[in-house]
Amino acid sequence: MCILSPTGYLEKFLKYFNFGVINKVNFEIIIVRNIMAGRRPGLLGQMWQNIKKSLLIYRANDLFMGSDQHGNRYFERPEDLSRGIKRQRRVKPLNPDQFNVPNVPVEWMTWLQGRRLNPPTEDEIEKNQITSARTQMRAQELEKQKQAADSEDIEERTEPFQAKSKFPVYEDYEITPGDKKRKS
Repeated sequence: MCILSPTGYLEKFLKYFNFGVINKVNFEIIIVRNIMAGRRPGLLGQMWQNIKKSLLIYRANDLFMGSDQHGNRYFERPEDLSRGIKRQRRVKPLNPDQFNVPNVPVEWMTWLQGRRLNPPTEDEIEKNQITSARTQMRAQELEKQKQAADSEDIEERTEPFQAKSKFPVYEDYEITPGDKKRKS
């Protein structure tokens, strides 16, 4: 019995589909010969290539790109088109919990989404925090000014309470059809 992969997945797969035990080296030589001869690999060959690629993806090393003030760490897996690996960016929160989404700053969110090529620098993050704090202070000042203006405007518009007037009475209209005279 030969082990074809570290965990024995391929061996289990081949036994399940009644292929018996196949030597891994011979299997790969058959696939390479078919490719060099211009033939596309069959279903089994394509499956084997996909299994190899998927195992290699998990072995790819992630590069540490930086961290933020919340303790989140950001990683990037560079793309390698020869192995079928696309560039992937991810965040690893300080306290991984499947129910809580990590609080990610805007600068890092744009990097994660691929809107920018390079991760944000510390100077850029600090500058954006100062700008954000200044904008929030200005918004609070404007809100106070608006509330003061609204309270003054409300005081000017309010009129003293007047008693409710009676419903208007028009002499030329009838109250009941055919009754021309109005009782006062």
